[in-house]
Amino acid sequence: WDGSGGQWRGGFALDKLQDYKISWKLHLFPGGFSIEGQNEAHPYDKTVKEFLTSLDLGLLPADVTMDTPTNSSSSFDYYDGCLVAEVRDHRLCNAIDLKPRVYRVLLQPDNLTVTNDLCHVWRSMPELNESDVLLLEKNMLLVSQPHVCLDPRPQVGIIAASLRR
Repeated sequence: WDGSGGQWRGGFALDKLQDYKISWKLHLFPGGFSIEGQNEAHPYDKTVKEFLTSLDLGLLPADVTMDTPTNSSSSFDYYDGCLVAEVRDHRLCNAIDLKPRVYRVLLQPDNLTVTNDLCHVWRSMPELNESDVLLLEKNMLLVSQPHVCLDPRPQVGIIAASLRR
């Protein structure tokens, strides 16, 4: 969090977009953090560095996929492939006002989270054939990276590359 009220480093603060449903909540404490709905706390150490770095860059952590349980009745709501997380920062609470700083962050997928979600779909829906999964992968890539050219003909790739210059 850069303190400007407009960004959380790589992510986008969504304070003005209250209509978006929060997929999960992260609580930051002086000695570690917790994810609401899970019964464990995580200290700030090397094992969570990749997770926290992803959040800091506004990316979905690889560990947060469709099959990540936050509680037994919740599911993630995706917005163009992104999730909305609420961060409750308890690290700077003063003795008079114990309220944490609360803000929302839009977390964008990367190739690893798309791959993890595809693996989850493949495992949870064994009736899908390979062409179904390829179609699903194509649609997920188009949402997360809309400028990807998926046409296999080399001429199309050459033309698309020249148009981007």
